[in-house]
Amino acid sequence: MKMTLSALRICTVATDSPTPALSLMIRGACLSLCVLLIYGLFHYGAQPIAVGLFATPVDKIAHAGVFGLMALMLWFLFERKYPLLVIGLMAMTGAVDEVHQLFLPGRFADVSDWIADVIGACLPLLVLMISRKKCSKSADNLPNGNITTKTPKDVG
Repeated sequence: MKMTLSALRICTVATDSPTPALSLMIRGACLSLCVLLIYGLFHYGAQPIAVGLFATPVDKIAHAGVFGLMALMLWFLFERKYPLLVIGLMAMTGAVDEVHQLFLPGRFADVSDWIADVIGACLPLLVLMISRKKCSKSADNLPNGNITTKTPKDVG
C-alpha cells in the first residue's frame, strides 16, 4: 500500500507520542484554552448582547463548534485517551450551561442546544479516532511496522 507523504505526516500526528516536555506544554495549552472557552461560555453568555446573537439554525452550528473545540482540547489534555469521559464532561458542561440560561433575562434552556453540544463534542473525536485506527493499520502494513523517516545526515 503506497501512502503519500502528507498522509504519513497526518498518521504521525495521530499516532506518535510527543516528548514528555512537549506533552506537558501541549496539555497545559489545551487545559488553558478549555478553561478560557468555558469561562467565555458562561461569562459572555450572561451578557445582554448574547440574547439572540445567532439565528436558530446558526446557533446549533456555533454550539457544536465550541463544544467540538473544547472536546478536542480535553482529548489532547487526557493524552488522546478516555473519549467517553471527554464526551461525558462536555455533556455535563452543556447541561449546566442550559440550566444557567434559565436564570438569565431573555435567555432560555433548549434541549436541542444541548444535543448540538453533545454532537459537536462527539464528531471531532470520532473522526480522530477513526483516522488513528486507519493510520495504525497502515503502519502495521509497513515492513518494520512503523513509520520511519531519514534525515539528510542518514542519507549522506
